[in-house]
Amino acid sequence: MIWIGRIFLILFACFVAAIAAAFVLTLVVVVPELTTFDEWMPEDGFLGLAMGFGVVAVTFVAFVPVLVVVLVGEAFALRSVLYYAATGALVGIVSDLSLRGWDAMPLRSDAFARHELEIMAAAGIAAGFVYWAIAGRSAGGPRADPPLPPVRPAPPP
Repeated sequence: MIWIGRIFLILFACFVAAIAAAFVLTLVVVVPELTTFDEWMPEDGFLGLAMGFGVVAVTFVAFVPVLVVVLVGEAFALRSVLYYAATGALVGIVSDLSLRGWDAMPLRSDAFARHELEIMAAAGIAAGFVYWAIAGRSAGGPRADPPLPPVRPAPPP
């Protein structure tokens, strides 16, 4: 019965982690455009719409790698923030490379294209940290209490 609650916690943590990754990606893409108000002004609700599409895209692209990371973390009760941050960065990089076909990065002038792998790694680190904060700290279920030391009889007076 406790595992059903654990599964719901993992799903919720994955959803919130996808929101965190989409937030990082949205900020990286939109904020440079917001610095030039004379050329482009966002409509009302644009950031929310961009975040929504970002969450859907992150969820579909990174579903299988995230599933592997979560299963390994749960199976081996890995509770380190470094594990989830490093694997988040790895999932971000692998997802980006799989979308581009593992070929060389095209030379484009915008900041997102020049630093694409770093941005995807940062989004993965943010998602990994958020997942760890919600569900990763208790990976593998509750810990067993360490065994008590043996009781020695008191010496006679």
